[in-house]
Parts: sequence; structure tokens; C-alpha cells
Amino acid sequence: VFTDTFRYRPASENTEQSFVTPTFTLASPGTIRIDVTANLDNSWLGLDLSLVDEERGTALDAAQELSYYHGVEGGESWAEGSNASDVLLPRVPAGTYYLRIDPAGPPVGREVTYSVTVRRDVPSLLPYLLALGILLLPPIVIAARESGYERRRWLESDYAPGTES
Repeated sequence: VFTDTFRYRPASENTEQSFVTPTFTLASPGTIRIDVTANLDNSWLGLDLSLVDEERGTALDAAQELSYYHGVEGGESWAEGSNASDVLLPRVPAGTYYLRIDPAGPPVGREVTYSVTVRRDVPSLLPYLLALGILLLPPIVIAARESGYERRRWLESDYAPGTES
């Protein structure tokens, strides 16, 4: 639905860093995923995101923090964090929207370039996992009951496991 690239430049405390994106339209209600990728190198970037409905004035807020650090210690290389992150917003109504982005980063350092992509109708795995769990419940219960029955039956046998003659 929307994608653009932005730059975060460390500035003085009096400078406003937040901005709004151009508007985009969601033709039908559905799930929205906001993907953020950045060119981080031993740094971090925090983003306060608000998906604002232009007609109603309502907003859905989300926060993303990306950090990526790497180096060499004791002759072995290490890395932690990621240059990418995403947030899922369920049940977003149709309408015209824009993103309000408020970036924050380290007070000193180099400029960070980041990309924000908004995708609609992204499937959520939660309903499918719940359905799978519900479908697996009867076979698990049946297997447990059958196992208990077989154990009791073998205990009554002359050849029960774990008994000595």
C-alpha cells in the first residue's frame, strides 16, 4: 500500500524530528503490517509510529526499535540485533490513512537511512494455530486414554512389565 525511504539525522534537542507521510488508501478493512528496515551499524533507531485515519482522526499507535551491534572479541566475531522489524495491526477499517513517524536515535553518530513499508491483508497465523490445536485435542485425549487402558491391562497380566518372578 505504501513504501518510502527516510533519513534520521541526529539534531539538537530543540529540533522536531517527527513528520507525516503522504496519504494512502485502504480499499477494504483488514490486517496491516508495517515493516521497517534500516542500515544500522553498531547503532540503534527507535520509531514511534501512528497510523492515522484522515477522515475520523483516530490513530493506531505502534513502537519499533531496531538495533544492530557486531564486533570481534577474543578472536571470535559476534553480532546481536537486527536491521529489520515489523508490527502487525489487526482489524484496520477501510479509509484514507497517513503515518506519523517520530524517529529517535543516538544523539551522536552518523545518519541512518530507513525504509517503511505498509502492507495490507497480511494473514495472521494465530487463527490457524488455534484451529490446529483444537483439531489435535481429540487424538491426544484418545491416545492418553488408550495408553492408560493398556497400562492397567498389563498390570493385571502374569507378564506385567517391571514385576519379578
